[in-house]
Amino acid sequence: MNRSPRSRPTIGSLDADDAFIALLIGAMDASGHVSAEEAARAHNIIWSTRRYRRRDGDDVGRRIERTKTLIEQQGASQVIEAVARKIPPRLRPAAFAVAADLVLVDGRMERAEGRFLRQLASDLGLRSEVAKNILAVLRIKNSAWENPMDETAFGLRVTVPLDYSQAIERTETALKDEGFGVLTAIDVKETLKQKLDVEFRKYTILGACNPSLAHRALQAEIDIGLLLPCNVVVYETGPQESVVAAMAPLPMIGIVRENRELKGVAREADERLRRALQSLEAAPA
Repeated sequence: MNRSPRSRPTIGSLDADDAFIALLIGAMDASGHVSAEEAARAHNIIWSTRRYRRRDGDDVGRRIERTKTLIEQQGASQVIEAVARKIPPRLRPAAFAVAADLVLVDGRMERAEGRFLRQLASDLGLRSEVAKNILAVLRIKNSAWENPMDETAFGLRVTVPLDYSQAIERTETALKDEGFGVLTAIDVKETLKQKLDVEFRKYTILGACNPSLAHRALQAEIDIGLLLPCNVVVYETGPQESVVAAMAPLPMIGIVRENRELKGVAREADERLRRALQSLEAAPA
């Protein structure tokens, strides 16, 4: 018996439930890279939402795959523009809030993510003031769960209640936990004393490298080796206080030409380095 071929999905075949899934997929991919936090949050949103919990799991899985296929073929912006109004008007502010929460899960908003949310608010027919108020609340919500971290012109920085030796030891352990090995360690104080006979505070530069990320980055841009390894500095600010700072990969990648794969690597490296520094703040002295 001949089976009829499975029909290809079309935008017109998507309903309100599919539209909500499209918003989540678009939010995850708004920056060009899906982080682990975004993927986990999206998975939890879909399977914990009542309208999907009451459906058969296979049906929800098919909806996700169908929507992903359309977005891969036609682009997230085109699909979302076409299906956003299928979401009931009373649910549109909530749908925008869920998508925005997914974008802001890491406490930051990149330019591409900002453009995505502005377009989404327009597609959903939300007033600008409503969208701004939702974003303001979500920025506070997502930043509140992160440890305070300074973002300087050069990178990321935390102050920890550790003496200099402890800070170096803890930093190397934190980097290792995120997949970074320390390839070099430059004792700046000792080097300046030997070469210039000048005194300087205790200051070490660690050259950190995640082999997997480095390999992906070099495949995407062969000259990116000029920015490797990732420098992490540790310096003393008091008897029981030190500063640990790391190069911020995302701003550094901005100096090279547009490269989607390279930006994805930079974002993952940025997330790993942030977690390493945050773990130093959370660890007991």
